[in-house]
Amino acid sequence: MMIGRNHHPSIGSSFALILIVVSAVLRYLRVETESMDGYYHSVLQLLSNTEEVQEKTEHVEENRSPYLPFQHILEEFKSWETMQIKRPLTFLHIPKTGGTSVVTSAAKCGYAWGECMFPLMVPKLNCPNRPVNFFMEMHPSNNKSPINNMTDLYHPEQFAESPPNIYSWWHLPLQYLPNDQSHINPYQHQDLFAVVRNPYRRAVSQYYYRCWRFRGSSCYLGKGKNSKHNNTDTPQQMNAVLQHLIQKQQNAPLGSKDYFFHDGHWIPQAHYVYNVTSTTSSSAKRSSQNSPIINKDISTTSRLVQHVLHFEYLQDQFGSLMRAYQLNISLPQEKLNSRKEFPTNCTVADLTKTTMQLIEDVYRDDFELGGYPILSHRFHNNKPESVDDNV
Repeated sequence: MMIGRNHHPSIGSSFALILIVVSAVLRYLRVETESMDGYYHSVLQLLSNTEEVQEKTEHVEENRSPYLPFQHILEEFKSWETMQIKRPLTFLHIPKTGGTSVVTSAAKCGYAWGECMFPLMVPKLNCPNRPVNFFMEMHPSNNKSPINNMTDLYHPEQFAESPPNIYSWWHLPLQYLPNDQSHINPYQHQDLFAVVRNPYRRAVSQYYYRCWRFRGSSCYLGKGKNSKHNNTDTPQQMNAVLQHLIQKQQNAPLGSKDYFFHDGHWIPQAHYVYNVTSTTSSSAKRSSQNSPIINKDISTTSRLVQHVLHFEYLQDQFGSLMRAYQLNISLPQEKLNSRKEFPTNCTVADLTKTTMQLIEDVYRDDFELGGYPILSHRFHNNKPESVDDNV
C-alpha cells in the first residue's frame, strides 16, 4: 500500500503533463490551420480565375472596402512569376501614387529610376549611376538652366505658343517626350511599370499635397509655409477646390499648357499607361466647346507601360515584380505617401456626389484601368448613403 500510494502522485503528474502537452498541440494546430485556411483563401482570391472560386468570393467582393480594385484585376500577379525577362525594368512616375517611395528605394539599391533619370533636378535623392544630362545633351550650346528650353522637348506643333506648365519631367506621359534620334529617351529599350491609385483617393491626396506644400490662392489654407493648421480645412472647401481644379483639367485640350498645370499632377493616370490621343480617351476627347466626349473603351489604344501596380496593394505587387526581374529592391514598411507635415481633416468620405461625379467623368479611364468601382450612385441628396473611408 505504501508503494501504491508513493506511485500514484507520479502517475497523476505524468498524466496531467500529457494532457497539457496534448492541449497545447491541439491549440497550435487549430491556430495554424485557421491561419493557413486564411492564407490559401487569400491566394485563391488573388490568383484563381475559376468559376467556383469566383462564386465563393462574390460575397467578399460585395463587403470589401469600396475603394479597392476589383479582385479579378489583380490576376496579373500570376503571370509575373513565370514571364521571360528580356529587357531591364524601369519606373514611370505617375504623381501621387507612391512613386517617391519607389524611386527612393531603388536609388538606395543602386538603380536610377524616375527622377533619377533626369539629372540636376532632384539632388536630394542621391541618385546612383546618373546618365548624361538629358537636357544638356539635347541643347549642347545651352549655357543656361535646362528649364529655360522646355519647349524644345515637346512636339513643336503642340507647343507653338507657350511652354507647358511642368518642371518635373519624370511626371510626363511618354508620348510627350521627344521621339527623334537627336534626343535621349531615358525609358527606351526597357520594360516599364507604373503605379495607379483609386481616383477618389488620389484627388484628395492631390488636394492636400497642393494646399499644404504650396498654400496658394487655389487652396486658401493659410499664408506661408509656417502657418498653423486652421478650421478653413473643411469638407466644403475641399469639394470647392477639387471641383475648380478638376474642371480646369476637364476643359484643357489634350497636350495644352493647362493640361500640364500643377506640374502635371492632374493628368489622368491612363494617359501614362496608354498612348492616348484626341481620339482614344474619354477624358482626352474634347469637342469644339471643350466638353468631354465619352469613349468607354481604350483597350485598343497602344499600351506603353507593361506592368500596372496598385497603390492599395503596392507592397505585395512590388515584391512580386522585383522577384520576377531578380531585383533586390524593397519598399519601406511605413505607410506610403504619409506626410506628417500635411495635417488633414477631410477624407474621401467627405466628397459630395457632385465632386465624385466630376472625378468619374474626367478620370473614367482611370477607374477602368485600375478596376475601381464607381460610387456616386450610393449618394442621396448629395450625401453618401454608405461610403466609408476604410481600406
